[in-house]
Amino acid sequence: MKNFDTKRDEINEVVLNTPITDPYRWLEDGENPEVKKWINLQNEYVEKGLRGDFFGFFQKELSSSFLETVFSVPVPGQGKHFYQEKKQSEQQFALYMKEGVNGESVCVVNPNELSQDGTVTLSQWTKSVSSSFVAYELSTKGSEMGTVYIKNINTGEVLPERLERCRYSSIAWLPDETGFYYTRHPYQGEVPSNEEHLHLKVYFHALGTGQESDVLVFGHGRPLDDMISLKISPNGEHLVISVSRGWTENGIYIYHTAKKTVSLFLGEMKAKFSISFSQEKVYLLTNYKADKKRVLSVALELWDSTPIEKWIELIPENEYVLDSISISKSKILAHYLVNVCSEVRVYDHEGVMENVLPLPSSSAIHSINARYYDEEYFYGVKSFIVPFTVFRYNPDTKRNDEYRSTESSLRSEDYIVAQEWCVSKDGTKIPLFVIRKKDIEKNSKNPLILSGYGAHGSSLRPSFLKNFSPWLVRGGVLAIANIRGGGEFGKKWQEEGSGLTKQNSFDDFIAVAEYLVSQKYTNPQHLGISGGSMGGTLVTAVSVQRPDLFKAVCAEVGILDIVRFHLFGLAVRWTGELGDPRDETGLKAILSWSPYHNMKEGKEYPAYFFTTGENDTRVNPLHSRKMTALAQWVNKINKVFLRTEVDAGHGAGKSTEKIVESSAYKLSFFAKELGLNK
Repeated sequence: MKNFDTKRDEINEVVLNTPITDPYRWLEDGENPEVKKWINLQNEYVEKGLRGDFFGFFQKELSSSFLETVFSVPVPGQGKHFYQEKKQSEQQFALYMKEGVNGESVCVVNPNELSQDGTVTLSQWTKSVSSSFVAYELSTKGSEMGTVYIKNINTGEVLPERLERCRYSSIAWLPDETGFYYTRHPYQGEVPSNEEHLHLKVYFHALGTGQESDVLVFGHGRPLDDMISLKISPNGEHLVISVSRGWTENGIYIYHTAKKTVSLFLGEMKAKFSISFSQEKVYLLTNYKADKKRVLSVALELWDSTPIEKWIELIPENEYVLDSISISKSKILAHYLVNVCSEVRVYDHEGVMENVLPLPSSSAIHSINARYYDEEYFYGVKSFIVPFTVFRYNPDTKRNDEYRSTESSLRSEDYIVAQEWCVSKDGTKIPLFVIRKKDIEKNSKNPLILSGYGAHGSSLRPSFLKNFSPWLVRGGVLAIANIRGGGEFGKKWQEEGSGLTKQNSFDDFIAVAEYLVSQKYTNPQHLGISGGSMGGTLVTAVSVQRPDLFKAVCAEVGILDIVRFHLFGLAVRWTGELGDPRDETGLKAILSWSPYHNMKEGKEYPAYFFTTGENDTRVNPLHSRKMTALAQWVNKINKVFLRTEVDAGHGAGKSTEKIVESSAYKLSFFAKELGLNK
């Protein structure tokens, strides 16, 4: 099979005194009939090239693995438990409620009943304080733009109002349950089409009224790239509005619900703040004057009038990153990252440490659900080999008991999970995990897939690798790189891998790859790299910089044209992460690594498998299209594939069927390129 030969245009322009060449700009227009034809031909090329023997095996194994029932960590509330669950025969998660531990489960919302093809998704939901109502958001076909509905839990009635233009809307219910505050985007036509996923604002919705009656609370005249989340005080007097334009800092505004006024509470401090409430106190988790974060507190009745410098330091900063806190009626659960794995310390509300939750080794917390009005709380634990287990704190016995767990297709006694360390270009120590069967030898010949992310302060913690389990079963090796740009080791670690210092992330990842080769886990002819979203950006960038080090690259929904990314959708929010091409300094740094602008004719690059979703409103599919065309033009030997998924978006809310199919294609690509045994 020969790579495609895509039409090239002579587009040469000068941007901020810098010459830019863009031969595939015509592929930016996804509505162009010529582009649609090109997309269909690329999908056919994938079918011919990757749907072979390996595909059938992986599809069968993954289908079996994904058939099991999966569930979320329950949310407690006034004796009721709310949780999501996807049963064996279902494509999407449904929302359930049960009365207490032994009560009967009642389905609240089931998107599986709303579409035959599994493309309606329950994007998010928020229950009221007494659990009498739930506001839930549905979206379709991966678009992420949804509609909020409201259900009366006691009567089963779905209220007539519909709240449109919501995207993972942040919702804060009034304590008396007469309404809630929520975030939404402008209606279509109110702003330019390329800004419809920006301009987030806060509104108040009174139950029983139409959306046209909703009152604008916050956001008028604000920057278009605001990201907003909401919380409300227990007495309903203060709405906390957290506003950020990036992932390294935020400001806190207070909306006084009685006076209907807004005041700035915390801002201009170049730090992150997160507020939580108990019935008597307010808690502030922050990296202000604490790189790895600390917890401050003040009395509830004084909090909005007390400067931060006069708050009491309840939990001081220590050597580990304090990732989050959760507040129950009498406890503070402080979740720390200890060399990427989790440790949860339990404090009382005065900051006195009581104990540490027992967790399996090399595991990570995936959600702690506690509420300030309940003693009961739940938390979920995952590891690379052992799947999801939920624990419940029993207030009667004061014990943390296993509540529910899933079974694994992998036997933990058959595998090795090792955390190792290597040294990056500038001397920084970088951790990585290697997962393999015990009988796999270090002989430099093992097919190995290395993954990473390194962005937005997100940490790649231990998590059950269901999508990769057939790869491990067949003798493949997996590795996870915890590189700078993530949140594994605090604010400094994140900032050193973003913006003008983004290259550090790439250097870290390259160092991990070189380490795996030096330790004889694999060699460049058997080494593949995989990443999604910012991880897709990562793996494409490093493969362009070091094509000799990798044999195959899978880049899913990646941002790849870094000169023009800010012009599409909500991507302007990522200038702090990727750099800002609108100023000369930012553009110069970007052009030193932007994948689309650094892949050059005359070099042979690894094999590529790019993937995107036709309805991706987060990362425009144009990135994958343009990069595919360039890589196919440059590569004379190695194959370059692009799969555009129909009725899909950035990845969230994918049906089980689509997850299985896309994972089977990815593993088939790597199996073929890296030499996995059949």
